[in-house]
Amino acid sequence: MTVFTPVYYAGDHRVEYFKKYINSVMMIDDISNINFLFIAEPNSNKLLDLIPKNLNYTIINNEFRRGLLNNVFFGIEYVFNMLNEDYVIYFEEDVVFSKDIFNITNYYISLGDKNSILCYLNKHKMFLPNHDLYKEENPNGIISVNCSTYYAPWGSCFSKKFWNETWKPLIKLYPDVGFDCLIDVYVQQVNIYTPCISRLNTIGKSGSGYNELIYSQHGFEYVKLYDGIKNSFNIIKA
Repeated sequence: MTVFTPVYYAGDHRVEYFKKYINSVMMIDDISNINFLFIAEPNSNKLLDLIPKNLNYTIINNEFRRGLLNNVFFGIEYVFNMLNEDYVIYFEEDVVFSKDIFNITNYYISLGDKNSILCYLNKHKMFLPNHDLYKEENPNGIISVNCSTYYAPWGSCFSKKFWNETWKPLIKLYPDVGFDCLIDVYVQQVNIYTPCISRLNTIGKSGSGYNELIYSQHGFEYVKLYDGIKNSFNIIKA
């Protein structure tokens, strides 16, 4: 499997986020089976220098600044067309993880539902914290909900089929619209899989579209990540 993360230097606060990303990556189970692809905007060496030499990784340095949306588009296309992967795992560079994040990824891929998205951050719980699903902790549960509202763009896994048939055509129609907005506004009905207990959280309090107030209002600081051992999983329709 390949993890794709776009990298850009936009101030020393982004360096601190990326340090936490790297520290979290190095704690993940089965990391030796994962290849990391970092596609970096110019002048991003402060971040790239933090990548450990013992991590399986490839860096592509852009010769010119692509911009956030184009860089993500280029990276996903590279994974599918140059690396010939059937799925891509997308992580932003300002996130942290649970140790078993690739265990849940393998389970999702084994389902064979190529017209869906796995979102590691449970936005359903953020919107509906008092839902019956959350009366008790369920580390094995994966929610299946047919609603794009719960797409969480900070970390996801999806198939080449979904990219080519659903997402990519929308990007060509609306090239200036953020990827998350495309799903939320123009797809609306898409099967989202997300763990009852999140396996990823964003720590980016300052960045594109976010500041500390918005970060707090959206409730990210209250997201609890699963920190236990690897589990088997079961699907729960929501």
